[in-house]
Amino acid sequence: MCELASARPGLALNSYGAFDSSILKSARKVGLLQAVTVKSSAAGASPQTYVFSPIQESQDDRLLTTEALHQRKLFVAHILYGHEKAATSMGRIQSPTVLVNALVNRGSVGPATNISTDYHLLEAHGIVSVRSGSGGRAYLDAVKTEIIEGGLAWLQASQSADSGVRGSLEPLRPPSNWKTPEADRAEIGDQREADEITGAAILKLREARQEAQRAARFDF
Repeated sequence: MCELASARPGLALNSYGAFDSSILKSARKVGLLQAVTVKSSAAGASPQTYVFSPIQESQDDRLLTTEALHQRKLFVAHILYGHEKAATSMGRIQSPTVLVNALVNRGSVGPATNISTDYHLLEAHGIVSVRSGSGGRAYLDAVKTEIIEGGLAWLQASQSADSGVRGSLEPLRPPSNWKTPEADRAEIGDQREADEITGAAILKLREARQEAQRAARFDF
């Protein structure tokens, strides 16, 4: 489970259906997995939850603050949401990596109708800016390039292999809300035996890390 989250950052939660649901919830609760949720403003529309590994934080020296980490997850989750759930008639993202790579290299992408409506949260966090075009279409301009470039690396890892599971493709209004990993953990209740299993896993990981640190000091 943790290996999948590390190898495929931003994979939709429904891709983890093969795992025991209580273990999955417990892993989210104790922080072995980090889940973020994008919600649409459409009545009756289902939200989409994306899963990340906390290991990616420690491996990336550009994630110096919690805010930077959340902004990258915000960016990746919204791009994936636009790929999996945005309305086709308004320009659903066909390839997240192609779009974000163009945004990184050119500093701007578009025009498209969805750009004028789908990126309010990213704009509010100062990650991108939306520039109006003609006919209701707009351009997306890069602002925080370090967040976008880091997001591209995660998207490339996430899209490197097809999991065979996709989100619903029903047309939805653009996402309007966002739930952080901390909020996700706070909402998960007692998982009983599953909490014991994940708690033991964390202890094992800590022991392995301490052993690796002792070995490194000895080698030095």
